[in-house]
Amino acid sequence: MKTAYQHTEKGQSCFLRAGLLMLLVLFCSVSGWAAKQESIKKKEINKSFNVGKNDILQVDNRYGNITVTHWSKSEVSIRVVIEAKARNEEKAQDIIDRVNIRMEKMGNTVSAVTSLRSQNGNNGGNQSFTINYYVNMPAELTCDLTQKYGNIIMPENNKGKCSLYVKYGNLNGGNFTGPLNIDVQYGNMEIADVGNANLDLAYCSKAKVGNGSQLNIDSKYSNLNLGNVLKMNTEAKYGDIHINRLDNGYMELKYGNCKIDELKQGINVDELSYSTLTIKDLASNFDKVNVDASYGNLNIYIDVNASFRVVANNMKYGNCKIQGGFNIQRRNQDENSVGFDSRDNQKNKNNYILDVNNGKNGRINFEGNSYSNIKVMAK
Repeated sequence: MKTAYQHTEKGQSCFLRAGLLMLLVLFCSVSGWAAKQESIKKKEINKSFNVGKNDILQVDNRYGNITVTHWSKSEVSIRVVIEAKARNEEKAQDIIDRVNIRMEKMGNTVSAVTSLRSQNGNNGGNQSFTINYYVNMPAELTCDLTQKYGNIIMPENNKGKCSLYVKYGNLNGGNFTGPLNIDVQYGNMEIADVGNANLDLAYCSKAKVGNGSQLNIDSKYSNLNLGNVLKMNTEAKYGDIHINRLDNGYMELKYGNCKIDELKQGINVDELSYSTLTIKDLASNFDKVNVDASYGNLNIYIDVNASFRVVANNMKYGNCKIQGGFNIQRRNQDENSVGFDSRDNQKNKNNYILDVNNGKNGRINFEGNSYSNIKVMAK
């Protein structure tokens, strides 16, 4: 019995020594981790330039943000903040030294450009940096801003001509009363009301504009939400569009859908390909809706008392439906005779001329190209 007791006591002692060793290893690991905490280095650059009403501001940055504010001074003030994080101070300083900011005024152009010196060797990981521009400028000044891998943030009211380019980032801004050019790729965009604007969008999951006077839009793989628009020219592929209200528009739509809550006057759709256009409320006194479809669908809702004509051609495998409490009269192809002529029976099977409530006012022209559908419904 005594021998057994001594053996057990020795085992407990070994177990305690092993536990202490594990704690020591853990403590050393934590201490080593604490010793490897990242170092942060910052550098700030400030410059100011006097400007007149005909001057231009150009900024070209990457890996950060451009934030613009307005003031009443006839001056542009640019503050650049560079922040680097690395495993030690030397590597963080190395990153800071790689960044070059060139700011100058030549003629009537104030420019600020970011460039990066190539890095030698492996960076070792665990490194990052940001380059942020903070710009104060007059609201009326023309500006041309480019930001890659970051965001552009514009003020609430912008009065000058603006050209804004963002790639791999977001664009946010308020109202733009001057001419506006926007190019956003691989990001999101949200702005308020605009006057005349050109929008070039690619791979924007969310793009939103308030009200607009004249919009020219080229959209690919993007989803666009618009407020009230007076005039619009749009080419869109692989994305959806929603418009609150449109007075007049031109559109080419491929592989997407468009919904217009209210259409006041008319729209020309030169191509509706593998897409659906829905007009939730077409004004009773509308002028024309012209649609050339290829595997497309047109859905229109209009007041039951509205008077208009529907002309649908090449509907061999498509449907032309007028639904609701309308008074409908079908005409032959000469548009002057009512009813059907047996000699023109085959032609009438694929083509429709329908006078709705006497067909006095607007006109809906639909080219079905054999495989498209049109539906007009009373509301």
